Amino acid sequence: MKLFWTLITLFSAASLPTPPNNVDTTTTLTLVETMPTQMEDLNQTVALHTHSAVIHLFDNAKSTIDLAVMYWSLLPKDCGWKPNHTKTTTADCSGFTRKQLDQQFLATRGRAVYTALTNALARGVQVRALQSAGFASEDDRSNHSNPESAELAIRFPATFAVRTLNMSQWYGDGIQHTKFMIVDGHAIMLGSSNFMDFRSLSLVKELGILVNNAPTLATDLGMFFTDAWSVAGVETPSEWTSLLYDEGALRPRMVPSWSPLLQIDPNTINTTTKSPLPSSTPATKVTPLKIQFNQDHSASSVFVSCSPLALCGGNARARRTSDEVALVSTIKQSTTDIAIAVMDFVPGSMGIWAAGAPVYWPALVDAIVAVVNAKAVRARIMVSQWQWTDPTMMPYLKALSSMASVCKHALAQTCQGSLEIRTFVVPGWNETVGVGRTFPGHSRVNHNKYIVSDSTANIATSNMAWSYFRTTVGTSINIESKSVAKELMAIFDRDWHSQYVVPLDSS
Repeated sequence: MKLFWTLITLFSAASLPTPPNNVDTTTTLTLVETMPTQMEDLNQTVALHTHSAVIHLFDNAKSTIDLAVMYWSLLPKDCGWKPNHTKTTTADCSGFTRKQLDQQFLATRGRAVYTALTNALARGVQVRALQSAGFASEDDRSNHSNPESAELAIRFPATFAVRTLNMSQWYGDGIQHTKFMIVDGHAIMLGSSNFMDFRSLSLVKELGILVNNAPTLATDLGMFFTDAWSVAGVETPSEWTSLLYDEGALRPRMVPSWSPLLQIDPNTINTTTKSPLPSSTPATKVTPLKIQFNQDHSASSVFVSCSPLALCGGNARARRTSDEVALVSTIKQSTTDIAIAVMDFVPGSMGIWAAGAPVYWPALVDAIVAVVNAKAVRARIMVSQWQWTDPTMMPYLKALSSMASVCKHALAQTCQGSLEIRTFVVPGWNETVGVGRTFPGHSRVNHNKYIVSDSTANIATSNMAWSYFRTTVGTSINIESKSVAKELMAIFDRDWHSQYVVPLDSS
């Protein structure tokens, strides 16, 4: 509680000048959560709720807010996009009254965030919003993508700018999936939450990170926002793409013409060297930022990673580290424990969402098997069960469990590592579709996306499947800090031992 009030005090503090030697000091870091309704036992353990953090950031913004969002659904009338899956054609909030949405599902939190944002715009705060293409409101007759942001652009033409990033135009697949904000050049919030959707503030389990008074980190994340913003501003993407034969995916696929992947493919068709990304020098895994969190005795190594590669700015000598490299590194560098909490863990392309032929992607699987076999590492994976769980995930995970136990059969060596996989089940997950459903669609799921070891925390915006690292925009904040890792591991342990978790074979 003391940390929370310290954080609130610092929200209104002015940005400090960047200290010498690239080190931020007096920086606060807080883990931010959304706990779904009907889970009051865990709700009591949340130090700072997502909606409270967002509202306070908006209320205290002085000059600028940059928002990277997937879609907008803060107001109940805009609850969700028109589903195109085979399971349902019913819009997400249809069948529920305004009273139900407000009182039972806490839609008032979404309106409070919307009000805080409009108040910031009205007092002159300059807001840039980067959103994904492909999402339409159930209440929008013109089928306009993201009508809430379209309305804000009309209401506040002098202070609100929005761009839509259509990843399908660049890769033939994928979306703008990252979720973060940068406020006044010193405060950031990043994580799993689609914080412009009221369900992510009340009905979906989320985890993110809030960092205040960190100008170097905000600047570095801002470089990535600018890169994505620049790509979204390209008027003719078809003139900026090339065909690549992807040796990993074993198939040809479209990529941006400045993708680093093209530099190693001699058979590239229509290769160009143009890039809309501005010149930048981002922090990397090799050259991280140094930030002292919460008055720790020593500074932590911090860097922002990203996906896909073409959006990782910089140059060949100082390109931003990819999310895949960052996650694999966190796993391989663990010495005693590695814990993964993610909605989807699929070593390939996901069956429901993927376009084209299936792809096998063993990067994370290989890293986990390696540390379990070669080190005395206790590995744990916690995935989610919900209405849209990919049908390939459970078979893959059972195979992974078997692979990780192979070393126990080798008579010549002693296997001290272990792997255990469990599933987090939010009550009501199977009551979100069909006539008479109990909850709005696309809710009631543990949406977390993070990896934590004994010394490192990786807090991300992507599910762990091939397309999220190859065709979809994602971002991670990677922190080498025993104190931060300990705090995040405590949250994982809380969930792991809760009544909502079942063994893999029970899923």
